[in-house]
Amino acid sequence: YLKMDELNLQILKQNFSEDWIDKLHKQYHDIVSRHKSLHPDWNTNYFDSPAGWCDRNNCNVKKEITEYFNELLHYPNIFILHHILNNFDEFKNLNFMDYGSGFGLLSIFLKRIGINCYNLDDFSQLKDDFELDGDIFYKNYQVDIPKKKLPTEKVDVVVTSSIFFMDEGFLEKKFKYLMLDSFYIHKGKKQGFIDLNLINDNNYELIKSYKGLNIYKNKLGE
Repeated sequence: YLKMDELNLQILKQNFSEDWIDKLHKQYHDIVSRHKSLHPDWNTNYFDSPAGWCDRNNCNVKKEITEYFNELLHYPNIFILHHILNNFDEFKNLNFMDYGSGFGLLSIFLKRIGINCYNLDDFSQLKDDFELDGDIFYKNYQVDIPKKKLPTEKVDVVVTSSIFFMDEGFLEKKFKYLMLDSFYIHKGKKQGFIDLNLINDNNYELIKSYKGLNIYKNKLGE
């Protein structure tokens, strides 16, 4: 089991300025407020403050880092960005997919560093009739509107944060990398968690472990 790395806030600051984050923070809360008025019974606890969800950020990253991102990012997403930036040549030309993307905040941060990320969500936390088509928020940041359907184009890297896999057969698609919220990984079958045995059985090996994020690589190089 690999040692957990300390987050390097400097490399994050170099790529995501405070002014840019402040602007995104305001626009994100504008879209949350608009859709909250349409669906007052959806999961506002998470979407109002992803970093505040279940107080997990405070247990896993320094308060300074959470505050720098204006509480926009649940901590596994911060580790995802940190790992990509520290290994940028390895990931810069790969297609990402955020499995359980919610509003798609991570894809906006990835786009900022030149990486495309498809936003996939079942809308269970947003309401089934939740519609984002045509929202100027996504056009401004040039990212995909979250969708229920799998992408038609090839996906190289799957990331998850604060969710578990909804389809066990999904791992059979043979991605190059998995970046998974380790809180939802369990050895053996358990409702609401992804079975670690499935990861191993599908030829993925652990190559890096952060405090709350496991990164796996396909041993077959597919």
